[in-house]
Amino acid sequence: MNPRRYLTGVLHPEGFHGERTPPPYFEAWYIKLQPASGPCVALIPGLFRGEREQYSFVQVVYEQARTVAMHKFPAADFEAAADRFEVRVGDNRFGLDGVQLALPEDETHGRIEFGPLTPWTVTLRSPGAMGWYGWMPWLQCYHGVVSLDHDLAGELTLRGTPTSFDAGKGYIEKDWGHSFPSYHVWLQCNRLTRPGDCLTAAIARVPWMGGSFQGFIIGLYAEGTLYRFATHTGARITSMRCARPAFSCVVEDRRFRLEFDATQGETLEVLGPTPSGVDRVIDEGLAGPTSFRLFRKHRDGDELLSEGQSEFGSLELQGSQEELDALADGRWRRTRRSTVRRTDAPP
Repeated sequence: MNPRRYLTGVLHPEGFHGERTPPPYFEAWYIKLQPASGPCVALIPGLFRGEREQYSFVQVVYEQARTVAMHKFPAADFEAAADRFEVRVGDNRFGLDGVQLALPEDETHGRIEFGPLTPWTVTLRSPGAMGWYGWMPWLQCYHGVVSLDHDLAGELTLRGTPTSFDAGKGYIEKDWGHSFPSYHVWLQCNRLTRPGDCLTAAIARVPWMGGSFQGFIIGLYAEGTLYRFATHTGARITSMRCARPAFSCVVEDRRFRLEFDATQGETLEVLGPTPSGVDRVIDEGLAGPTSFRLFRKHRDGDELLSEGQSEFGSLELQGSQEELDALADGRWRRTRRSTVRRTDAPP
C-alpha cells in the first residue's frame, strides 16, 4: 500500500480510489439533478472491474420517461482525479463546475453548471460521511457525500426533450468498494420547504471482521448547519419502521433528536454493483413525500429547531420485507459520542 495514495484517498472521498485496487471493484458517483419544477434526472457515471470483464458506464435515470438507460464504455474511456471530483467517461464529463452529457444514441446531451458545492466536512479524525470508518481498508463498501446542496443552471435534452434546470437543486454522493450491502435503506431529499436544506440517510447491515453490524449515516443540512447522526458518532436509532412503501425513523444523540418519514413513489429499476458486475436491480423511487423535524433535547422538554417537507424525496428499500424488518429491529452499535459541526467550521 502506497501511504501517500492511501492518505489522499481517505481525505478525498470525492476523488477516485480504484487506480490499483484488484477486482472485483466498483466506483460510482450519484448525481441528482432536480429542476425548479417537474421530474428530476439522476446520472451515475462509474467504473466496474471484474475477473472476467471491466467497463466504464453512465447510467441515466429518467423520472419523466419512467426508464433507466445503462450506457457502457470501454474501461479505457474512464478517467478520474484522485484528489477532487473530476470524472470523464467517453465524451461525458462530470466535475465541480458541472456536467456535460453526450449520449447521442439516447438523444441525451447538454450541459449543466453547478453553483458552489456544500461538501460533508472532512477532517483527519472524521474524513467525511463515514467518520473514522473511512480509515479502515477492508470494508465491503465505502460511502461519501460530495455535495449536500448546490444550485443548477443550464439545459439538457433528455431523450429528445429539452429540459431546463435553471434555479434547480443538485445533490452528489458516491460509493466504492467490492459490492453494495445485501440489504439497505437509502433516502435523499433536498427540495424541501426551506431552500438549501438537505436530508440524506443510508442504513445497512455492514460486514465486519467475520460478523456484521447495522450501520447508519444520516445527515441533515438545515439553515447552514450540518447535523450528523451516525454509528461512528455514537448516535442511536431509537425507532425505525420499514413497511413498503412507507419508512419512518427516529435517531438521536446526547443533544439532538431527528424524526423523519418518507413514502416511496413509483419505482424505477436502477442497477447497482455486485462482484460480477453492475447487475443488481434496486427499486428506487425518485419522487415521494418526505418530511423531517429536528429537536434540541432539554431536561424540561425538547425544543423544535427545524422542520421541512417535500414531495420529491428519493427512497430505496432494498431487500425482502423480512430483511428490512431485521434491519429495523437490530441493536445499534454505539461507538463514540456524537458531534455537530458547521460545514464551514475549521478542522
